[in-house]
Amino acid sequence: MDYDDDPAPRVAYSMMDFTTKASELLEEDVGAFIQFTLTGRLKTGDGEVQVVVDPLLQAMPSAVDLNRSVEYRDYDSLLGISTTLPFLRDIEVFPIPLYRETLVEDIRISHEINGREVPLHKIPNAGFIKTKDRHITRIFFPALHGENRKDVRLKPNEVSEFYEKVVREAALELNNYQINDWPPSHLDEAWRASGARGGTYPSRKGISRWDVERFGQLLIEKCEEDLSFGKGAFFLHQYRGMKATTTHNPNNEEEARNALKDLFQDMHISMLEDAKWWVDVGMEVHVPGKAVLWRVDSHFALIQHFLDADEATAARN
Repeated sequence: MDYDDDPAPRVAYSMMDFTTKASELLEEDVGAFIQFTLTGRLKTGDGEVQVVVDPLLQAMPSAVDLNRSVEYRDYDSLLGISTTLPFLRDIEVFPIPLYRETLVEDIRISHEINGREVPLHKIPNAGFIKTKDRHITRIFFPALHGENRKDVRLKPNEVSEFYEKVVREAALELNNYQINDWPPSHLDEAWRASGARGGTYPSRKGISRWDVERFGQLLIEKCEEDLSFGKGAFFLHQYRGMKATTTHNPNNEEEARNALKDLFQDMHISMLEDAKWWVDVGMEVHVPGKAVLWRVDSHFALIQHFLDADEATAARN
């Protein structure tokens, strides 16, 4: 719709005001309802106005609501660096790494290479193991890191060498009778994974939970001994949590401990001692009868409240 050059007066509505007016218009005039909900234009007895939604008009007005609040904590995800596969369940190995699972974004975790800390997403890596179809294990190759290396995805010749000298050899050392399942070359495996219409359908090979620990040991050993760029190789395990599966009261030690046990339930705890692990923790404030959204300008206060942090610590975060 064409509007006059002079803009209509702006009127601030709360979320409640906006939804109430929209409901009224839906009953009275569908055309006006569509115009209002899509553009905010509203005809009144004094002329047309431009409605602007201001969520802060419904901000909690006092400490009364805060005193009624309930806090919840949830473990959203898990990241771990190790040279082992600490899983207590079967895993799936992708002979041809999943390029979409290459770590290319900064997760604010680094690894020491030649005396300096290097962000993980700057180190060449490949995602090639999945657990429960949600969790990914990547292998990193510090020996490939360098100023001239711009792409952290493995090159075709690197994928080929990794498959032929490491992954295949480790799998067959465990179970030689499966030799027919592991083509002798990367190209053979790539051909087998290609579809009739030219698409690629990555194959996956299962490793029994009883063999997982030894398989991880063999992978690292063969990287160190047989792979031209395998020195210092390590794994990054990324467990992607499911929302609300580990929700607990942060002030209840037993609940917190049990939730953490649930998070690590698929892992061999004794194999975690020499590894580095990070848990992504989510905090939520619930006020009965209200939808609570946090404000950007309240970040400092939230950090202080949730972490019981001093001003200097809260300011850094």
